[in-house]
This record gives sequence, structure tokens and C-alpha cells, in this order.
Amino acid sequence: MSTNTPTSTIESADGRPLQPADSLNGFLYNLFLIASSMWVTMVLLVVAIFLIFCGTLAQAVREKPWEFLVVKEYFRGFWVWIEWRIFFPETYFPNMKELPRGQGFPFPGGWTIGFLLLANLVLSVGSRIRLAKGTFRRVLGGVVTLTGVACVTLVIYWNNLDGEGASAIDEQGWNLVWYLFLTLTGALWVGAVVTIIIFTWLQVPLYRKTGKVPVRASSLWTLLLVVVVTLSIFLLWALASLTTAVEGENFRLHDSSMRILWLLMETTFAGCWLLLGAQLLFARKGASVIIHCGIIDEYSRRRGY
Repeated sequence: MSTNTPTSTIESADGRPLQPADSLNGFLYNLFLIASSMWVTMVLLVVAIFLIFCGTLAQAVREKPWEFLVVKEYFRGFWVWIEWRIFFPETYFPNMKELPRGQGFPFPGGWTIGFLLLANLVLSVGSRIRLAKGTFRRVLGGVVTLTGVACVTLVIYWNNLDGEGASAIDEQGWNLVWYLFLTLTGALWVGAVVTIIIFTWLQVPLYRKTGKVPVRASSLWTLLLVVVVTLSIFLLWALASLTTAVEGENFRLHDSSMRILWLLMETTFAGCWLLLGAQLLFARKGASVIIHCGIIDEYSRRRGY
């Protein structure tokens, strides 16, 4: 009489099964899965953000020419020595004694992080990113992606024109932009409320049957609730500001803030349209493709390619 012994499968962070590491092939395969993982991408992005933060703080304590020194040491090298004193600038700690120079810790530089991200991208493309199934979806995704790239290019070009772009918008134009923003925000609030109602109504039968709600469902419901509360507070403030227009006071943000708001609206639309095309073309890996393409573009521009 034979018995079947259950086998346990160890999975990587991306959900792909790991092989036993008792052989060289298994070890290399597991190393390949780990190196191409999206978790590695996120960790490297956090490391890069921390490096940028430290480079920004270092500008306040370095002697001139601070820009050349910081860019060369932090972002154009394989490693950097971060001093403890940059975390306690005199502006925020005027009564604190300056820490001794030279004391700190080593940290990977911009080139090291860039090369690791590039390697992660190559491995990720070769292991996980595939085109979506279906000819119609591929064609539609390609068209939407190309138009998204065109939108991003136009936004960058239009806002880099001297004397044109957002700088050429007058008072009436900014008023229209503000009303458009309020309209879109109100539509987003209505959509979020309707989604919460429908989503809750669909989860009621499952809750009555099992007595619990899936973790993903509860997380999505919480996220939607946070969005609704945040938008409600903003809309209440916006409506209150509109009432002051009768008395001739400002009912919107300042022109400089409106330029930033308009730029955010443009980039959000272009980015969402590009993400939609990538999702159609690469299915669930669309967001990963956009992130890696952005990393390559930024790295190429920094290197002057």
C-alpha cells in the first residue's frame, strides 16, 4: 500500500515557486527569481529616495561649490560617505553643536543604484513581462500606449517653452482651470461614493455566507473610504472659498500654485492614459513596465544620453 506524502512548495515574493537549492541549477534559478523580483525594484527605489534626501540635506552643510560636490559624490559615484551632521542642519537645529566632520556611514551611490535597477529591469523583462493575449487587445493597447507617450511628450514640451505653456495663461484662464479641477474632483467623489455602495452591496452575501470579508476587499473598501473623506474635506473648503468671491476676495489658489496644479492635472491625465495602454498591452505587468521605463529614461538623461 503506497501513501502520497504531501509536498510543500516555497514561493518567492512574486508568487513563483522556488526550486530546491541542493544543486547549482536550483541555486542559480532561485537567485534569478530573487534578482528579478518586484520587491527588489521597490527596495532599490526606497534606497534611491533616501540617497536623494541625503544629497539634498548635504547641500546645506557643504562649502561652495556645493552643487558640483554633491552631484559628483552622491549621484555620479558607486558609493558615498554620508556624514551624520547633514541630518542636523543649522536652520532647524540652531542651538545644537555641530557634529564632527567625517563621522558617518557608507552608502551606495547613484551609479550603483542605477546599474542594479537596470539589471533588475533586464531580468524582470526576461522572466515575467509578456504581451497580453488576444490580437485586438494587443493592437488597442499599442495604440493607447503610443498616444499616451505622445501626451507625455507634449506635456513636457509645452511646459518647457519660454513664455508659453502655463506661463501664458491669464487670469480668466486660471479661473476656468480651477472650475475644471473642482468639477473633476466632484465627479471623482461621486464615483468613489457609488463604488463604495456597489462594492458593499456585493460583499453582503459573501459576509452572510462565510461570516468574514476577504482582506483585499476590506483593504479596498478602506482605501475608497479614505479617498471619499479626503475629497469631502477638500470640496467643503473649495465651496467655502467660492462664497468669498461675492465679496471680491480670491476664491482659488494663487497663480503660482495654479501653475503647479495645472501641471499636476496634465501629468496625471497623461500618466493614467499611458498606464491604461500598458495594462492593455502587458496585462498585470503594465505598471511594472511604466516604472522601469521611467527609471531608464531618468538614468539616461542623467548620463547625458
